[in-house]
Amino acid sequence: MSGPRLNLWAGAALIAGAVAGAASVGLRLAAVGSPPADPTAVERIRLLQDIRANDLTYLAGFALDGVSNLALVLLAPLLYLLLRGRDRVLASVTAALLPSAGVVLMLVTALGFSGHSLASDLPAQLPSDPQQLGAAIQASTGLTVIVAFADSSTSLSSYGSAIGFTFFGLGLIALGLLLARAPRAGAATAAASSVPAWIGWLSVAAGVLLALYWPGRVDPNFGAISLLGLILGTIASIALGGWLLRAAGEPAALE
Repeated sequence: MSGPRLNLWAGAALIAGAVAGAASVGLRLAAVGSPPADPTAVERIRLLQDIRANDLTYLAGFALDGVSNLALVLLAPLLYLLLRGRDRVLASVTAALLPSAGVVLMLVTALGFSGHSLASDLPAQLPSDPQQLGAAIQASTGLTVIVAFADSSTSLSSYGSAIGFTFFGLGLIALGLLLARAPRAGAATAAASSVPAWIGWLSVAAGVLLALYWPGRVDPNFGAISLLGLILGTIASIALGGWLLRAAGEPAALE
């Protein structure tokens, strides 16, 4: 693949993945808000009711999440081809970690779709009073099973997200070091050899914050820090993608 095409495809994948990821978070928050860390059975049913009431928004959010995860997988070979001349080891680490994150997070996305399936199985009419709803759950085998499946799916999603974001964070750190510290020459294109160092350091900062996702499962304060990591990672991805797209018209690749 020629240098200009590498710039074009890598830049487009970076921006598409970042925008899709940000939009997916916004749509899911619009559909169900921020779920409690350890929901009760009543809260779980309420969450499923919110999913059913906002099913199109919820499904659109997870569909965009899948696009973002796919972009991570597609980016790996593109970034490797672009940047291996600057530092082959860091380029290889980046190319290994980003698709690993994409695959794991894609499985989490699939679990998210299962929430819509569970929501569609809810009875049409349920008590609005929390105590009456709690009694209805205890008296109904079907509702008890739905809550149990929802709890299991959420637990798997939580662990999967922690693993996926750990891979993603480490991948961003490797990519950031590659951009900020590796020799500023030798890449497949002039644009990839001259990426501003601040984009690399922003990627490193995002990766470090995302690595705090594990303690965020216990302490909500760390969860907010991980969200900041996602925001910084989105900004870094768009900045890098824009830098490469701007140079997509290069006359020739550098050897």
